[in-house]
This record gives sequence, structure tokens and C-alpha cells, in this order.
Amino acid sequence: MNIGWDEVADDYKDITVPFLAQYLPKLIELADLGPDLNVLDVGTGTGLAAVEAAKRILPEGRVLATDFSVRMLSHARALIDDNQLTNIDIYAMTAEDLDIHSETFDRVICNFSLPFFQDRKKALDEMFRVLKPEGKAAISIWADRENCLVLGIMDAIVQETVSDLENLIKPSLFDLGTDDAISTALDDTGFSSFEIHHETHTARYKKAEDYWEKLYRTGPDLRETLSEFSEEQVAHIRKRVLTEVEKHRQGDKIILPSEALIAIAIK
Repeated sequence: MNIGWDEVADDYKDITVPFLAQYLPKLIELADLGPDLNVLDVGTGTGLAAVEAAKRILPEGRVLATDFSVRMLSHARALIDDNQLTNIDIYAMTAEDLDIHSETFDRVICNFSLPFFQDRKKALDEMFRVLKPEGKAAISIWADRENCLVLGIMDAIVQETVSDLENLIKPSLFDLGTDDAISTALDDTGFSSFEIHHETHTARYKKAEDYWEKLYRTGPDLRETLSEFSEEQVAHIRKRVLTEVEKHRQGDKIILPSEALIAIAIK
């Protein structure tokens, strides 16, 4: 079974993007955007961060938004049109192989995409390469699974269920989810200085079944992993997930606090 981001893009736009939008103001604030800057948005997805950045760099600034998913980029184009912005360019390319001249951009932003890249080290190297000297990168990622319940509950149970699962889903979404881990990655990339900020918001569900359904519909890696299991194993995972999620019920809602790290790094 081969599920990719094109297949989940429509559900991702409707389900995931409204939740991610809670974290965006802090990322944009910390990116220190201003008029006339050139900005690269790596892994733009549906274009959420690119659009907000574009509004802040008028009149002469421009955003280049990149992603490898054609369907995601179609949603990004629609969002750009809805906002009547003319200072955003869109190109399909992978984060690990940016077809961009070195030292081109004043800012690079990457909004929750880094954990999903095939080669995170190479993607960070590419972000560093295309930044101008003293340029700034603003990168949001999820904290470790214990502090990011919206993804951590599912991830922990899936990993515990099958002993050889680790080979199926490496690297983990949470490998960079601590201050030390992301700081080490940025230092290894060559950034001269960096700081890590924490931002927490909550995901809310009426039923535990809603949690399962939404993550399944928007997570190609999860769906790919579950496709390797038998029906009995999937049913067992689902039962455990629903039980764990229900523990976080407060009144008529299930509340899942989810922390993100926002790394600001200077070349």
C-alpha cells in the first residue's frame, strides 16, 4: 500500500490546517518578517505560512513556496488566490534538493514539515545553503510525544504493538522534539546562533473515534504503517488508542494539549 501526501491533501486542508493555524502567529512573529524581504517556505503544504508571510513583506518582498505534493500545491494556489496576493511563487521540489541558487533568501520558514522529510539533515543543509549571510530560519516542529498528545498517543501505541514496527516508520516524528535534539541538528548544520521557543495549543474532540478517524485520514505515514498489520492487529491498536484518548476527556470534550518547538536560527 503506497499512500502519499497527494492522497490525503484534501482532508489535511480541512482537518489538520485549522489546528496548525493556532501555532502560526508565533512562527511568523519570531521569523521577524518585514517589508521587501525575500522568503522561502519549505514544505508549504496548503500554503498557510506562505500566505501570512507574504502579507508582511509587502510591497516589494516575495515568497517562494515549495512542496513535492502537487495536490497540496493546488490548495496553496487556491489560498493565494483567495487572499488576492501576487507576491508568492509556487514550485514543486523536494526539501532535500532545492533548485535554488545559494544565498538567495533573507528568511526561510518551515512550518511543521521538517519531521516528514525523507532526509532531515539534507533538508536543513539546503535551508542553510539558500539563506543569505546573517539570514534567519524559523522552523516549527512537534515536541516529544509525551508533550504532543495529538500525535503522541497514536504513535506510542502503534510502536508498542508490534515489536518490529521500528523498522517500518523510522525516523520518528519526534526525533528532533527536544531543545537538545533540534539545537544539535542546527549546530551541525552550521547556524551561528539559535534559540528554541515553546508553544502549546489544544486539539479537541467530541469522541475518541473522531481522533482515530482524523489522524487516519490525514496521516500517510500512519496509513502506510497500519497497512502492514493484520486486521486483528489494527483492531487491537484502535481499541487501545480509543481507551487512552478517552482518559483525556474533560466534560463533553476530549482535550489534548500539544506542544510545538519553534527554532529560530541565524546563518
